[in-house]
Amino acid sequence: MAGETATNSLIVTKLHRPPVADDHLHRQGLLDRLTQRRYRPLALVSAPAGYGKSTLLSCWLESCDIPAAWVPTATDDTLGSDKWGAGASVVLLAMPGRWVVGSLFSNVWSFAGSGDQDVNNFTWQYFINYMQKIDGFI
Repeated sequence: MAGETATNSLIVTKLHRPPVADDHLHRQGLLDRLTQRRYRPLALVSAPAGYGKSTLLSCWLESCDIPAAWVPTATDDTLGSDKWGAGASVVLLAMPGRWVVGSLFSNVWSFAGSGDQDVNNFTWQYFINYMQKIDGFI
């Protein structure tokens, strides 16, 4: 039971941005650079562990009103395999009438990293959607 609570806490902390502490190091220059680039589709913030990347981004997101996603990147042993992975994906799609039917096939293989487990992950996701007629849209 205690292990289950610890796992749930880990998942919550990895999927939500951390709160900004009152005594954090305020980096106005970096915040300004992020604000100048806010209309670009992606921002990459890279630095060694413990340099304040999460705090910087949390502080910046609190100061602006834009949608954001907080995505874990296997920074903990329980979240990844310590391997880099790459692979191919294929989408098959058909649109008969108002229906959208298809499948996404994807495979990822590990190719580098320090972990001792190789990765070979195949996924298949089907989708079926019916487009209703709405005046003014379709």
